[in-house]
Parts: sequence; C-alpha cells; structure tokens
Amino acid sequence: MPSLKSDSTFDEASATAERFIKLLPVEGMIAGSLRRKSPVVGDIDIVSVGCFPKMLDGVEFISGGDTMRTYLFEGTQINVMISKPEYLGATLLYATGSGGWGTMVRVKAKRKGFKLNRYGLWDVKTSNLVASKTEMDIFKALDKRFVEPENRK
Repeated sequence: MPSLKSDSTFDEASATAERFIKLLPVEGMIAGSLRRKSPVVGDIDIVSVGCFPKMLDGVEFISGGDTMRTYLFEGTQINVMISKPEYLGATLLYATGSGGWGTMVRVKAKRKGFKLNRYGLWDVKTSNLVASKTEMDIFKALDKRFVEPENRK
C-alpha cells in the first residue's frame, strides 16, 4: 500500500483535489478544510453527485460504504461523499464543516423546530423537507445570513 502524505499546504491540496475531480465520471465539489481555505490540509473531502468512481488508475480504494468512501490518491487521503442532486446543498454544508460550526448550526436549527442533517433541513413537527438543494436555501429557511465556507470555524 502506498504511504500516506503528511499535511499539505492549501495550494498543494487544491491541485491534488482538482486532478482527482477530473478523474470522476460525474460532478465533484471540494468540501471540508480545503473549501474552508485552511492553510494546512490533512485530507481532502469531495462531494459528488451520482456515483462513486470505478477503478481508476492511480486511485486506491481504502474503505467505505454506500454514501461515503475513502481513497488514496497521490499519497493523499480523499474522502468522497455521494449526494443526490436534491440534497446537494445539505450534503455540501455537512461535508464542509467545521465540525464545531456544523454542531452549532444544528443546535440553532433544533431551537427553531428543525432537524438539520446531510440530507436537508426538516420540520420536526411535520417531518417535511424544508430546504436541501442549496446551502443558501438552508440559511434562508433558518433566517440566517449566508456564511462563506472560509468563515465556518
């Protein structure tokens, strides 16, 4: 098994992510610390609409299941999370983090009578999906201004 690189700079990780995304048979979007523009990136998170990549040259499958898989590409761990188009905003919000920021948003949603997860913002009383297609839709439904990924600390 190839060895795992230590942390990469933002520029190195961006270049690696772009090369990986070009290999995908479907659209892929950068998430996680790279989307938050962290100066140092440990692993790369990608949200993909559709399906996981099949066997690709230079990409080693490490682990995973139906909704998330981990690969090794150019010595970097890449986590790919699959989303249906109708849940893309919620999945991207979830995968971008940071973990603490995501927890804070879920707590605020709960106080307003909602449940927020990687599939969308749900009304707890009716179980109806309120917003999920875009991050902006979710912020609007929560009556919050949009927070740019790099400010989600």
